[in-house]
Amino acid sequence: YLPRTSQMSHSSQTSHAMTATDAKRFVSLSPKERLEYVGAIIEEKDKARAEAFLNALVHEISKNGTTSKNAPALKEILNLIAYLKDRAPSLKLILERVALLNF
Repeated sequence: YLPRTSQMSHSSQTSHAMTATDAKRFVSLSPKERLEYVGAIIEEKDKARAEAFLNALVHEISKNGTTSKNAPALKEILNLIAYLKDRAPSLKLILERVALLNF
């Protein structure tokens, strides 16, 4: 038997690792494949998962430093994360916008 807090911690770590893997894979996909990929998050309407995914995406894109090539995409994703925190954000619009960015 594990206390509830350790179960939550393990779940959170697994979720974080999965999100990092998702972000790494997402960057390598074509725009069409990216749209299909975010479709699952959109259907779940999981705002927390979307935010974790976007944060992991920012980390993945910027891990080799910010360049003139990736700076506009990073700025856009950070703006979209802020919109995601609004009262009633449209996950569909936000995630589809991210799927169409050039990294």
